[in-house]
Amino acid sequence: MTQNQNKTAQYFKNVEIQYEDGAQKEVILQALNDMLQLDEEKLKSQRYPNFSGEEGKWSILELIQGYFVPDDPKKIIDDNFFKEVQTPEVKSIIMDILNKLK
Repeated sequence: MTQNQNKTAQYFKNVEIQYEDGAQKEVILQALNDMLQLDEEKLKSQRYPNFSGEEGKWSILELIQGYFVPDDPKKIIDDNFFKEVQTPEVKSIIMDILNKLK
């Protein structure tokens, strides 16, 4: 990968989303919507239920690591996530994921 490549976009391309029930799916849908709509600071402070449904346990990054499995284990989300998620490239990929999940 080149230095300036959007790692967040690469991570979400062909990602597999794994969840066990409707409640987990709802949390994932909320997180995807939040990635589209919230600004960087709000997204950083947003909290989500964990696998067990305990409210406020996970950050957006923990949620992504819990439910989103990249098609290549070398793909990572790094410190640039909160900036990269705001780019049109990532927003387009997230919209596609959201439409497939609905």
